[in-house]
Amino acid sequence: MRPSSFVGRAAEVAKVTDLLGSDDVRLLTMTGPGGIGKSRLAAEVVTSIQSRFANGAAHVPLAPVSDPQLVPSAVARALDVTESAERTVIENLTEYLRDKELLLLLDNFEHVVSAGPTLTQLLATCPRIKILVTSRALLFVRGEQEFEVPPLLVPPLDIARDDRARHSEYESVRLFVERAREVEATFDLSDENAQVIAEICTRLDGLPLAIELAAARIETISAEEILARITNRLDLLTEGPADLPERQRTLRAAIDWDYDLLSEAEQKIFRRLGVFSGGFSIPAAEAVIGTEEYPGAYILDTIESLEAKSLLEAEGNADPVDRYSMLRTLSEYAFDKLASSDETDLIKDRHAAFFTGLAEEAAPHLRQADQVEWLAVLDQEHDNMRVALQWLADKDDAEAELRLAAALAYFWEFRAHLSEGQQRLEEALARGEDAPAPLRAVCLDFAGRLARGQGEFKRARQLTEHSIRLFREIGDTNGLAGALKSLGIIAAERGDLTSARSLYEESLALKEEVGDPRGIAEALNNLGVVWHGEGDLVKAIEHYDRALQYFGEAGDKQAMARILMNLGEAKMEQGLYPAAKGFIRGSLVLCQEVNSHWDIADLLELMASTVGATALAEDAAKLFGAAAALRDLLGAPLPPSEVPAYEERLATVRARMKDEEFETAWKEGRSMEVDEAVAFALSM
Repeated sequence: MRPSSFVGRAAEVAKVTDLLGSDDVRLLTMTGPGGIGKSRLAAEVVTSIQSRFANGAAHVPLAPVSDPQLVPSAVARALDVTESAERTVIENLTEYLRDKELLLLLDNFEHVVSAGPTLTQLLATCPRIKILVTSRALLFVRGEQEFEVPPLLVPPLDIARDDRARHSEYESVRLFVERAREVEATFDLSDENAQVIAEICTRLDGLPLAIELAAARIETISAEEILARITNRLDLLTEGPADLPERQRTLRAAIDWDYDLLSEAEQKIFRRLGVFSGGFSIPAAEAVIGTEEYPGAYILDTIESLEAKSLLEAEGNADPVDRYSMLRTLSEYAFDKLASSDETDLIKDRHAAFFTGLAEEAAPHLRQADQVEWLAVLDQEHDNMRVALQWLADKDDAEAELRLAAALAYFWEFRAHLSEGQQRLEEALARGEDAPAPLRAVCLDFAGRLARGQGEFKRARQLTEHSIRLFREIGDTNGLAGALKSLGIIAAERGDLTSARSLYEESLALKEEVGDPRGIAEALNNLGVVWHGEGDLVKAIEHYDRALQYFGEAGDKQAMARILMNLGEAKMEQGLYPAAKGFIRGSLVLCQEVNSHWDIADLLELMASTVGATALAEDAAKLFGAAAALRDLLGAPLPPSEVPAYEERLATVRARMKDEEFETAWKEGRSMEVDEAVAFALSM
């Protein structure tokens, strides 16, 4: 064992100790992938519990044992049991252990799992012994209980960068610091490096071996340089301490040990799964692996086998399991294996085809009654969508790239992935100048909408006007109506209500021509916004109510939320504050259900304005602060047309408070999590 100190794992030590102390547990297998720290944890458990056994404990290292039939001999050597010609090793062990009260630690059992029945035989004939096994795979023998060793806890991303005290509470950070001090005695956690070290630990999945190898680099490079180079973990994390076994001296070697134990088919399926990012569903795995080569039942069995060998993790508690993921280090290893094979392009093509199909299936549902379920699907698969887009860009398939980007565009807008979505769309458009005009027109319109959301009105207008020209050229009336509406919103948000009205009315006429109820409702709402801006609240509310009726029938919660928001603002401006709060609360509930943070920022400001008008200045200041923090997070500034009203309402609140009182309340609001801020607003 290594002489270095044992860091963290107090909860795990306690849990394993409790399990071994139970009369019902005699064979406990600690499982986990290479580098997770099974051996070190097991050694610490043995140290803490061996005094409970009259005959103590014995450590049996099995890494050097290549033949499962030699496991009994390894146990005998560890116990100084002499072998004889008259009896078998098992008979000698049984004779020795029959009356012993002893804990056996069998370390690194994964490559000799077929020796599992030997352990059950010993347990059956030696009633007072217990066996603790470390293995990357279960033994699948009678009486076995599993303890899955988790990664070390890593700090959440919302801790302040300079909060050294909170970062130091996490065992992954403490392990990095301890191991860094072993090579650089003056190294310490500081306000300046705490966030960097936390991110290193997070990117390394909280794997102790990976963290120790990274910390060892402190002798030659800074923590910031380690973080910058950590994109390729397997190459960076090499040259561990010489007293470790070779398979634990580099992260790649640790995973090689797992990979080499797989069958040829398991290796092939494992490396193909490396194309996924952020997990995968069973249908996605079948599409990528290929059911024409492996039957679906075989793929599922192999996935379950890889999970049992600690190379995959089941997500959630569903039964049967329908989604799996890999630690990022394992995913990188699998992808490296895929990249070195002759099937990389095939697997990436299958991956892109599957997720393009999923995105196109999801797109129409994002404005229907089942939008929450489909938004959740795209949230879950967003990393895979990014991988697919990048592959299509790399292979210069601009039309396919535009198809996928167009299918994701409303999701990007809805979830406020504004800069990412705009960049993806514009880059695909630049590559796809020869793509079909209808597809380009749709992507131009969406790129303009995302630019507008970021306050880039000049660029938004250029993109939208380009889409309008294309829609007119190809005679797409419905698409033209949508782009005209987009241009109207740009005009309205810049304060040009006259142009906005004209564009909305043209859009409404075209939507009525093609018979698009949703488009008609959107146009009615937008015209209501114009009436609202011009001070005719009666006509504005009339238009909002008509639009709300359609969206309610369609079950479009996000659109309903926006209408309710508009109605809340109108009621506030009429001085009907209880009614205004009711509409705002209703909108907040819907926005929280669909996780629309962009709209939540507007609603927090609106509730702040409403309660501020009723002398609840401190509460209003908190809500204004929470909204400002959310806008900063989203990169979604207020439109210019809304700034004067916002500043006037904020000034009203400030005037009712002392400066220091306002600043305190504002900062408290800025520190709120989104759900906390929504709950606070709903309590008004």
